[in-house]
Amino acid sequence: MKNRNTLWSILVVAVIALVALIAWYWSQKNEKKSTSSTNLENSVLGNQSSEVAEKEGTTEPASSNSKSINDLIEAAKTAYLAKDYTKAASLYEEALTKEPKNAQAILGLGNTYRDWGEADLAIQQYQNLISIDKHNVTAYLNLAGVYQDQKQAEKAQTILEQGINNNPGNMTLQNSLDILNLEPSAAEGR
Repeated sequence: MKNRNTLWSILVVAVIALVALIAWYWSQKNEKKSTSSTNLENSVLGNQSSEVAEKEGTTEPASSNSKSINDLIEAAKTAYLAKDYTKAASLYEEALTKEPKNAQAILGLGNTYRDWGEADLAIQQYQNLISIDKHNVTAYLNLAGVYQDQKQAEKAQTILEQGINNNPGNMTLQNSLDILNLEPSAAEGR
């Protein structure tokens, strides 16, 4: 029976991680689409801003702050993938000093803390992101995953239910909740 419970736990964590990865992938894909149209607008505006800057004697482009945030996030992702969590956390934190509500940076910092073994700090980041954007499905999934890792199935269930309430009809959250409820240790823990 113990092996079965362990197997269920592993299966649930794996499925939640897979769902989170898929959700993250789609959010990145959608963000790139919206970023490309924003970049087009910025390039048009940037050219105008450059002309104004040249007339006024300044040379700093209008979107340099945004670009540096994107550069910081990309560098943090690279450090994270290399498992250099100290560097990744530092870069994400630097990005957040420039733009405190940047969802990518908050989520990345939460993921870094989670993989670094700092569950409490990861929880804070995911909760922060949910308070900023109650429709961020990945934040709910990752937060539930941390609670699941900590054998706190009831908290994981509550977070997934909150996510479903804020994102009605989201099948990723619903499927994660269904899988969590199928796990024997989750039912026994209540």
